[in-house]
Amino acid sequence: MGLSHNTVRSYVDILSATYMIRALQPWFANTRKRQVKSPKIYLSDSGVLHQLLGLQSYDALLSHPVLGSSWEGFALEQILRTRPSKSSSLIVCLWCIQAAPGFRFTRRSRRPHCLTC
Repeated sequence: MGLSHNTVRSYVDILSATYMIRALQPWFANTRKRQVKSPKIYLSDSGVLHQLLGLQSYDALLSHPVLGSSWEGFALEQILRTRPSKSSSLIVCLWCIQAAPGFRFTRRSRRPHCLTC
């Protein structure tokens, strides 16, 4: 596309500030596993994602490779909407190892609690 890293970061910041996307930041500990250390981007509205991809039916969605990512984004938004307040102790982070793709939600405290999706 010919865009610089700074330009892309700027676009991601704008889309995140307008709640169009959510950039899920990684949480990683010093382990022997090879963990993913880059953020993962989700569209906040899965309906927008489906429309942009031209998915007009439920059957089209089920046969499309974006099904898993769409479900992850939907689950993420639903969990975040149920938080009691922005000041709650729930901080959602990406925790993923390269051998097992997917994501986990962690709650930062002395001992993180994970919800696997």
